[in-house]
Amino acid sequence: MLRIYLSPPPRRVLLTLLSLFLSLSPNLLIAQQRSVDPGQTHERLIAIVPLEGAGTMADPKRPMFAPAGNRGESPALTKLAPQSKSAILAYSWHLSDDGKSAIVEFVARDQAAFAAILSSKDARVQTFQRGKNSKDEMEAALKKAKKDFDPKNFGVKMN
Repeated sequence: MLRIYLSPPPRRVLLTLLSLFLSLSPNLLIAQQRSVDPGQTHERLIAIVPLEGAGTMADPKRPMFAPAGNRGESPALTKLAPQSKSAILAYSWHLSDDGKSAIVEFVARDQAAFAAILSSKDARVQTFQRGKNSKDEMEAALKKAKKDFDPKNFGVKMN
């Protein structure tokens, strides 16, 4: 009977294989993670709101409840600190056909940032929340404000 004895691989070969495996393993782990659509991150609220502001550098025209420039403040949201978790982080808007209101998507870390908008007594303010309003109901109201409104080309992408 013939016996063959294999010697263990040299230490250098083992170290090379180990370093190769370790260098590839983080890439394999990352490749398996699914990225989240930026349009689905953070809390979001779509609203039809009137415009405010004088249209000057100091007071630009903007949708009601939208932060003004870099100050992070809106007259309608003066009680919220701009750096707090309950502040509006971003917004995107389209001017309505009448030129007096806007369709706006507000983005925040926390639903509390929308408290002033959701509790507004102004009859011109209409709000739409994901899960509370149907897509058809929302699109019908938005198309009344802007005939050629396309929800596919609207919204804020947050990283």
